[in-house]
Amino acid sequence: ATRLRLGSEVDMGTPGFAAPEQYGTGQSDARTDLFALGAVTHHMLSGRDPSADPLNFPALRIHNPNVSSSMEMVVSRLRIAGSDLGLH
Repeated sequence: ATRLRLGSEVDMGTPGFAAPEQYGTGQSDARTDLFALGAVTHHMLSGRDPSADPLNFPALRIHNPNVSSSMEMVVSRLRIAGSDLGLH
């Protein structure tokens, strides 16, 4: 996995699953985990590799029409809550 810059202290993260601040523009906090949970869930339900286009998550139902609209909303809200840092 590619290592991303986390502040000036530690490199960590996987492209596509890492929150925007892990790309070197901010400090991690609880929202980082929310974003990662949304990214992992999106990957599990869509089968789409998020490292192909990090920080871009097409609507789940485009890739998997069997996903309910409620689940799509939950995953979307996780990523939005996680990226609510004005960095993306």
